[in-house]
Amino acid sequence: ALIVVNEKDLSIRDDLSSVEFPIFTETSSKVPLRSHTYLSKISKTTVEVRCFPDIGNATVKDKELWIFALSHMMAAKNRGEQITNVLRFNLIDFFKFSGRSQGGRSYALFEKALQRLESTHVTIDRTFFETGFTIKYPYKLIENFFIIDKNFVQITFPSRIIELIMRNEVLALDKHYFDLTVFERQVYELVLRRIGKKNSFSISLDKLIARLGSSQTTKHQKQAILAIVK
Repeated sequence: ALIVVNEKDLSIRDDLSSVEFPIFTETSSKVPLRSHTYLSKISKTTVEVRCFPDIGNATVKDKELWIFALSHMMAAKNRGEQITNVLRFNLIDFFKFSGRSQGGRSYALFEKALQRLESTHVTIDRTFFETGFTIKYPYKLIENFFIIDKNFVQITFPSRIIELIMRNEVLALDKHYFDLTVFERQVYELVLRRIGKKNSFSISLDKLIARLGSSQTTKHQKQAILAIVK
């Protein structure tokens, strides 16, 4: 079954994994392998992100499509409909959702984004200290796509996106999310994930920067974060 997107005023949704870990890059990096390891009180998690060097990694801007899909699939679930990882939609609906221009250049940029999303492979490997139990799950950000008569798109997402939705491993984003810069989005998502339902939380600046996985210098990131706080 296909979800045909025609809904307005969606609640914007994101998934916990891509909020917690730097899966998407700030710019179209062509580094073939990025690896990050994180320690918590209960587990060790290694996140590997691979891409085809001639195409590049999926970017934070490309993530808008992942968010678009999650938002519509969650809406379908909340309506009691059977959800599927295959999404068909009018490209104009995506442009409106993400606040993009509807000019000719946007179509070319969109196709480049699809190629990067299809190129990007993620592997999350987690080991739990108490039991020694390990879990490893690889997935592509999208499995395949079709562009039909320029304006209509059909995308097959990995089965993981359905698992995230069925387990409610999603976050609601503010409606002004798309007005933020790429770096502001990265900081906002990570803080949102950490704060949960609490009124506040604390994290050192160095630890926050390590979690962001940004390619910018530490000095530049500190200045940017302090500017956001002010």
